[in-house]
Amino acid sequence: MKSLAALALCAGLALAAAAADDDVPTDQDRLQGVWKLIALESDGKKAPDEVVKAMRLTVKGDKLYLREENKEEEAPFKLDPSKTPRTMDLTVRVGDKTDTVRLIYELKGDELKLCGGRVGKDRPSEFATRPGSGLHLLLFRREKD
Repeated sequence: MKSLAALALCAGLALAAAAADDDVPTDQDRLQGVWKLIALESDGKKAPDEVVKAMRLTVKGDKLYLREENKEEEAPFKLDPSKTPRTMDLTVRVGDKTDTVRLIYELKGDELKLCGGRVGKDRPSEFATRPGSGLHLLLFRREKD
């Protein structure tokens, strides 16, 4: 009987641990909301402050909405947090077709860092840009309600 009780206790603890894991927010959960751009670098050059101040990113479900002044673009995305660095694929519309922008991302608290290049190009391996690289490095901070 004691071994049956011990087995039941172990099973109960395993179920409780599994339930606790379900409560841990995923990266996709943590991305939800509105983010303001606080820094932008392209091809090794810092973007002007007026460009940075004009951009907002909103994440709803599995879609990103990038707003720049009066223009907003929608892009479905997929994350792979198991990679190092973590990866994000955006599906963007280019004319009549759709294509993929391959990014890396880092999510720490209320800061989101994205680095990627042009449509259809290789994913960067580090959070850096250089002259002629065609890469963009964006740093966002979550907007508070």
